[in-house]
Amino acid sequence: MDNNHQRHRPPWLFSYLLPLLFLQLVPSATPKLTPHHNEDAYESKMNEALKYYSDNIESLTASSHERGSARIEPDGETHLEFASVAVDNELRRLHLLQSRLMPLRHVIESEEEEEEEEEEEEGVGQIDYGDVEHEAYIKSILDPDEWYRYSYWELHAYFSCAAEFIKSKPIPTNERWRDLRDYYHEFVEQDLQDWPLKEGMGPRSYVWTDASYDPPMEPFQSGFKGRGLKAARDIKEGELVFKATNNTIIFTHGHTWRKFLFFLYEREGDEEDQLDSETTCDVLVWSWVQRLVPGGPLVIVMDLDNGSLMNEGREDEGWEHPNVKCGKDDWCDFEYYAIKDINKGEEILCDYREFAMLHAWSKMGL
Repeated sequence: MDNNHQRHRPPWLFSYLLPLLFLQLVPSATPKLTPHHNEDAYESKMNEALKYYSDNIESLTASSHERGSARIEPDGETHLEFASVAVDNELRRLHLLQSRLMPLRHVIESEEEEEEEEEEEEGVGQIDYGDVEHEAYIKSILDPDEWYRYSYWELHAYFSCAAEFIKSKPIPTNERWRDLRDYYHEFVEQDLQDWPLKEGMGPRSYVWTDASYDPPMEPFQSGFKGRGLKAARDIKEGELVFKATNNTIIFTHGHTWRKFLFFLYEREGDEEDQLDSETTCDVLVWSWVQRLVPGGPLVIVMDLDNGSLMNEGREDEGWEHPNVKCGKDDWCDFEYYAIKDINKGEEILCDYREFAMLHAWSKMGL
């Protein structure tokens, strides 16, 4: 057992009990997932369990000795092998469960009214190093042989994306975008060799259109938000600002998208110094889930061009307001129009919620 794992382990009795109690409570707590859900019941069950193990510790230790799963340490302390194994197993299940519940928790929290303006007090754009530490631990307990089961947030942890986004990210060059598109086409060819399409099957991934478009915007560094897009000239209200092109990629299968991420991550080799977290994490967060037509199936979309650098704006309090809108009517049809006059140099912002289903990754098998 490595030292990193041990640093995150509380005393063995509590380590063993708390995950078990959490897992027992999850079925009833999951529908609400509020921070103060059923605290009295939780405390009652915890006290019951603590009392049981306290009252029966001698018999548990004796049976452990009989099975040969206990040993006496040099300092005289009894080491219970069954408890150590239970700790490892239950902590692993707990953290995997927490990562899978994270999207649902975000949905519920976003629906609750915010009575305090905590974000403004803490400062927008602050780095949460706790996320980096948490992701590092999640990565340490993920089984690499089960990569094909990883959820969105497990992928985020496995590629160390929280740590990656602490760094200052350069603006991709045109050559870099071309390389990414070449990697994509190389991947599609390899994927079809690995898993040929059966008769009647639609493509697992494809390019949206053959058309191209030169948008009136250019990339720049946008302060704490990182990379962004600004108007390259004055733009009039109602003018087309951006649209999907031959650089827009569609994935109809969640697993194919997951496989593409690993293709990017390991394309130079699988040694530590050959892995590419920077590119992989960029592509991961540049992707979103949406329907291409009303009532149609969900797909994953990404733009392998500067369009991916567009930051979000909202009409909500505390946000910069958007100045472009997806679609002229109520449906987002991959075309973005100015909803006001935009001056040259002004940042281009859109509301992601107009096109992206921010919490639908699980519906894509992720």
